[in-house]
Amino acid sequence: MLSIMKHFILILGLLTAWPAGAGELYAEIPARVWAEPRDGYSLSRVEGLGELVKTLDAGGSHRLLIRYPGGEEGSLRAAELRSWLVALGVASRHIELVPGGNGTAALGVSLGEGMEP
Repeated sequence: MLSIMKHFILILGLLTAWPAGAGELYAEIPARVWAEPRDGYSLSRVEGLGELVKTLDAGGSHRLLIRYPGGEEGSLRAAELRSWLVALGVASRHIELVPGGNGTAALGVSLGEGMEP
């Protein structure tokens, strides 16, 4: 009985130590990127963004969630990123802007399940 309890505690400890969202695709675009001239090529090199777009194309029922910090500057950055993604071939109906951000000045991009009506 004690052996089973030790194993249970070990497994429980490992599960709680596993980072939330581990294995999920996520891209973060730091605020400094917006201080430099941008083009489609430079945005396509953002780590994780290309993989998100490929997964979006393969899934069909997903959408890209762009989380941005509040305020005018954050919403302008998010709108510009959406425009670049649309210009690079992502359908605008597959992109959703989510205010509130991720606690930093960066834009966060992840996949969401299901399409908005």
